[in-house]
Amino acid sequence: MATLDLFVSDVLLGEAASSDAGYTVEEATVTYSTGMKTGAALELSGGKYIWVVAANVANTTGVLVDVRATGIETLTDATDYTMVVAKRGCTINKNYLTLADSVVAGDIDDAAAAFEAAGANKVTDKVS
Repeated sequence: MATLDLFVSDVLLGEAASSDAGYTVEEATVTYSTGMKTGAALELSGGKYIWVVAANVANTTGVLVDVRATGIETLTDATDYTMVVAKRGCTINKNYLTLADSVVAGDIDDAAAAFEAAGANKVTDKVS
C-alpha cells in the first residue's frame, strides 16, 4: 500500500480568484516518470506534459498538483495519466519544486522564473 507523504496544499499555496474554474489549474495528460511527485516542474511536449530536465528549464509552463502524485497511489513509469496541473495565477512553494534530473538551486530558480513568466504565477520559499 502506498503512503501519503505530501499534501497538495504543501505545494499549491494559493490561486487567483476566478469565476472560471479552469483558469488556474487544468486536467491534462501527464507522462509519469518514476520519482515524480506533486511539485514537479512540467513542460509541454507533443501535447502532453513531461517532467522538465535541467537543460529545458526555460520551457517550464506547469507544475504538477495532483493528489495521486503525493504518494497515495502507485503510478507506473512512462504511462500517461490525466492529472491536475497548475497553469496560471498560482502560488507555488519553491521548496517542493523539482526537476527530473537536477537538485541544483540555480536550475530550480530558472524553472521557477519560467513558470512565473508563463502565466502570472508566483513561486516562493517564504512559507510560514
